[in-house]
Amino acid sequence: MTELSKTTVYIPEKIHSYLKFETQQDAENQGVLVYREHPGADNEDDIFIEYKLPTGRGTPGRVEPQQEKLDVLHQFMEDNPEYRGIVYHTHSEGTLEEFGEIYGHNFSPGDMPQISSEKPSGYEDWELLVTPDWILSSEEWQELSGSYNGRHNFISEEELERAHEEGRGKPEVVISDWSMDDGTPFMPENPGTDESVWGDVRSKLGQARKKATEGV
Repeated sequence: MTELSKTTVYIPEKIHSYLKFETQQDAENQGVLVYREHPGADNEDDIFIEYKLPTGRGTPGRVEPQQEKLDVLHQFMEDNPEYRGIVYHTHSEGTLEEFGEIYGHNFSPGDMPQISSEKPSGYEDWELLVTPDWILSSEEWQELSGSYNGRHNFISEEELERAHEEGRGKPEVVISDWSMDDGTPFMPENPGTDESVWGDVRSKLGQARKKATEGV
């Protein structure tokens, strides 16, 4: 488990572009960002995202994962304990248009039961919210907004910006094609295309999606 107060989450440009595209849709999306621990990193608590795996697509204001896809991912985590996952979901442009700009920098009351639920082995116990302008961790947002024990408070965008300027609000999320100090990349040149690692799980996710939509 990472020490969140000292963590920086590095998301490659290519994966970020996929996330950004998802926020530009009407529907909300959900998925898992996958990483491995890298002892050679300057800060061993830092997280270097390697892959984005989709688990669900919903409507403005609501998204739930497909159980068939979760089963595939849970099995992958169990079979490959060197990998860990961070659950994310989006607040899309459709969400903001229907429910208000406040959700462009806040989790919703409906997000909280899932965030507070116990995660399977291999997953971080916090989540990420991706909006058109922000990527926020649930733990950061709860700390800054004071949303605990069933209480849900909204935080203004100005308060968020001020907190970041003052160095509060962790983990920090950085969009970067990261590498080691000597320039050796931690990941393939095109993140998310390492078929030797991901071909099988991508195939199984495709099969799960087909199974989930049969007869619909």
